[in-house]
Amino acid sequence: MSRIKGVTIGIPVYNEEVFIKSTVSSAVAQAEIVLISDNFSSDNTLSKCEEIASIYPHIEIIKKSSNVGALANFKCLLERATTPYFMWLGGHDELTGNYVREMKDSLDGDPDSILAFGSARHVDTTGKTEHVYTYDFADLLESKDPSTRILGIIKKLSDCSLIHGLFRTSSLKAAWVDAEYLACDHVLLAKAACLGKFTYLPNVEYIRRDLHEMDTPKKQLIRIAGKVLEVPQNKYESMQLALYTLVSHSTAYNGFDAVLFRIKARFLLIDRRGGFSQSKSEKVIDYCLYKLGTFVFRVKRKYCQFKAGKG
Repeated sequence: MSRIKGVTIGIPVYNEEVFIKSTVSSAVAQAEIVLISDNFSSDNTLSKCEEIASIYPHIEIIKKSSNVGALANFKCLLERATTPYFMWLGGHDELTGNYVREMKDSLDGDPDSILAFGSARHVDTTGKTEHVYTYDFADLLESKDPSTRILGIIKKLSDCSLIHGLFRTSSLKAAWVDAEYLACDHVLLAKAACLGKFTYLPNVEYIRRDLHEMDTPKKQLIRIAGKVLEVPQNKYESMQLALYTLVSHSTAYNGFDAVLFRIKARFLLIDRRGGFSQSKSEKVIDYCLYKLGTFVFRVKRKYCQFKAGKG
């Protein structure tokens, strides 16, 4: 079996006995090293992983003695990676046969890109396709301007399947976020976007099984942290604060341009997911900002429609 050198695939697992064999089987030929981190599964996941590892010597299994939460399990795999390229493969997901090769060839040919990713084919437990998600805002993520990439994530990102693309390992480690809150993957991707552009390969698909789509925010947090955490009134508040802090510390602009960049980012955050201010004075400012921003965008839209009509 000819494996792809320079690539590590990390598979974080917890109670994945139903799909783990097909998941690992889709990865073994696509990486120099396959790391599996079992997060103290209570089913037969570990024994099935050990069975597969006895056949393929390039599979390494990490056994947790307690459930450390999904975030720490993902981090563990990234920390172990020593190859130039790394990707996470969900424990119930699968890779198409050309996935890693296409991604690696793309990154090899473009040193400015730190992530290559494909479309996401969402399937049910039987493997039936529910829908295919294509990233219609990929041009923003492929921009050479880091502020454009960050604003693209703030404004457009919903399906985070691109986090299962192929990363440059050093860049992903530099972007890592220790944050046990909902949508922390948005912040990780935004930090990565500060470091380099993302490249979209629309004809290559990542197969994603939707097993947790109906989970409540409380269940999602338990899965992320491995323990019960309080859900804030605005469940995305921590993510919004982290993204705005990232924008505030950005060196993409100086002077007045930096101020405009922060205002635009804050408006988009509020417009999409609601307010996240911590004080009454900030809430007043945000309310005024939102009203002003909405008015400006409405006027701009009407002006563009007017120009298009005249043309």
